[in-house]
Amino acid sequence: MRTIITIALLTLTGCSPYATVCESTFPETWTPQTWQYSCDGPDLLDTPEDASYTITLETSTDGDEIDHATTWTQGHNPFTESTAGDDFEMLGGDVPDSDCGGFNGLHDRRFHGDMSSGDPGYSRTSDGDDGDGSECGWFQIVPLELYQHSDGYMDGYSILPSLPGWHKRQVLTVEVW
Repeated sequence: MRTIITIALLTLTGCSPYATVCESTFPETWTPQTWQYSCDGPDLLDTPEDASYTITLETSTDGDEIDHATTWTQGHNPFTESTAGDDFEMLGGDVPDSDCGGFNGLHDRRFHGDMSSGDPGYSRTSDGDDGDGSECGWFQIVPLELYQHSDGYMDGYSILPSLPGWHKRQVLTVEVW
């Protein structure tokens, strides 16, 4: 149904979006050089400067059934840019927990990473934004390394006091407009 609506919208507005899907199944990880090969679709590092993004994140704690799904729009590329969240709009689904000032999209601030020193951190994108501290981030999206002694990827849907939840599978769909 969503595809049919999107096609109708495209016809009316003349937009030409494309979608890229990144899927990871625990304990799979990617390297900073090969992460984009886990994604099916156009290269997300090469998008128009004025693009907007409709993003859907689905996670599964058992690796099969989807437990959580969230859809939102944001005005920056989650793999190359970061904001304070002022370009974020929630569209539907589960609202993630966050003790980092609230969920406001995905940003190019890697959890526990510092690209200036060559350390990519645990994921290619996370929920930590420009207004959060460097240790802030509960989503491990497009995982580059397993987090400590984890039972899955970090999951911002079920944060316990100072501890993340875990999921075994994630599907990130990014539509670029």
